[in-house]
Amino acid sequence: MSVHVASLVALLRSTHRWWTRAELGEQFGWTDREVRAVVAAAGAEVVKGQRGFCHVEHATTEEITHAANQSESQGKRMLDYSLALRRRAHQAIA
Repeated sequence: MSVHVASLVALLRSTHRWWTRAELGEQFGWTDREVRAVVAAAGAEVVKGQRGFCHVEHATTEEITHAANQSESQGKRMLDYSLALRRRAHQAIA
């Protein structure tokens, strides 16, 4: 686990609250892009929601389920987009 991921997980686990991207950036001195990358690298240790980010141990079952549903929906949209691009590329070749 990277040092940044370990720091993020430790903070979220110890504070028992939701943190916004801006708050995490200020806390650690990370850019918005760095916050997103560290949160992504933390995987299922971090729950992403409307209120920001929290440790999975402190999220409700409803919050975890909602975050999982959002991730599945986003993944489907990304797959649909990639398939549409492949169809366009195929049309250009044919």
